Amino acid sequence: MPLQDLMSTLFLVHAPRTVLGLLFLVSAIDGFWAMATGNHLIHPPVSPSGRLFEQGLQASGFFWPFLKLINLIGGLSLVFNVAPAFGLALIAPVMATIVLFHAFLNPQGLPMAGILVVTACRHMRGGTAACPDTLQSSVRAPLSRPDGCPRLPCRHSAASRASPLPQRP
Repeated sequence: MPLQDLMSTLFLVHAPRTVLGLLFLVSAIDGFWAMATGNHLIHPPVSPSGRLFEQGLQASGFFWPFLKLINLIGGLSLVFNVAPAFGLALIAPVMATIVLFHAFLNPQGLPMAGILVVTACRHMRGGTAACPDTLQSSVRAPLSRPDGCPRLPCRHSAASRASPLPQRP
């Protein structure tokens, strides 16, 4: 693999995945620490309306630990690259809530919410590019389906662009 492809993979796939995973992992550790001791390790300033929202989640008794468990599982999944799509699917609703929380209740945290969105988008764009060469070279699809019909090429491959499917009369 050429150095340029290696650096591209590092910056487009691995770095955003790791940064996003670490952000959620630190959030989970801080949340569990706060549940155990009553004090946060890292807690940015929150507006009064944001504090009320956070206290409401904590007062429910079940949602705050559940939220931190989702953060922990999603963060570990992304950091250790074990089912990262599953980890991203777990934390996507949490990220949407974080962005909306900062947009409406705590605007001073909006830059951090922006970082979450950008790293998630970078990871999704780098990790799920249409028919990536690395995926095509490591996973070979059978040339025909189980029913014997020929397998159509990926619509993003050079072969499919060069020879489009014949049009029906």
